Amino acid sequence: MFSDLILFAVGLAGILTVNLIEIDALNQKETGNTNLKKYCSKHWANMMLSVVIVGVTVLSKQQVAELEAAGKWILGGIFAIGMVGPTAAQFVRSKALQFFKSKTPPAEN
Repeated sequence: MFSDLILFAVGLAGILTVNLIEIDALNQKETGNTNLKKYCSKHWANMMLSVVIVGVTVLSKQQVAELEAAGKWILGGIFAIGMVGPTAAQFVRSKALQFFKSKTPPAEN
């Protein structure tokens, strides 16, 4: 229905939206003195993680029948994935770390 390029662009729009929301919140807190270069250097890994998540989602849409069945709603889904992808990945990572820390055997003395 939609080309991969269109879907990827919509995902990038989601990434841009969430970063602009964060920059606006910082700007409100710092009364308009947010340093964009400093923000990007601090959050570059999160932004790249977002791009990877959107890219993998777009590339795997042919493999996941439910995504193809979403039809016109896929644009909203890809946009949302662009916005929440890194947050979800960080949540899974923190839960996995908690799980493995709880399974770590005690240190031998």
